[in-house]
Amino acid sequence: MKTILMAIPAVLIALASCTTSHTTTTGAPLRAEAKAEAEAVSWAAFCQAEDVDPESFTHEDISRYLDTWVGSTEEEAALTSAGII
Repeated sequence: MKTILMAIPAVLIALASCTTSHTTTTGAPLRAEAKAEAEAVSWAAFCQAEDVDPESFTHEDISRYLDTWVGSTEEEAALTSAGII
């Protein structure tokens, strides 16, 4: 059960990446490795900002991540701070 729960963020992050396209500050698309890193940083920053346990989250947490965080200025700031974009 824990393995399934741990896999959910990866699946959801992959789905989120279908709806957003991370680019560099020059507008160039990120490489696959950098995109995966961007998604992990984004999820971690969301969890920290919203006080969500990254390994114990609810459906509502996931919906809030996809609806309000992905593509937001907060996500962009987190990715910029991490040196990804």
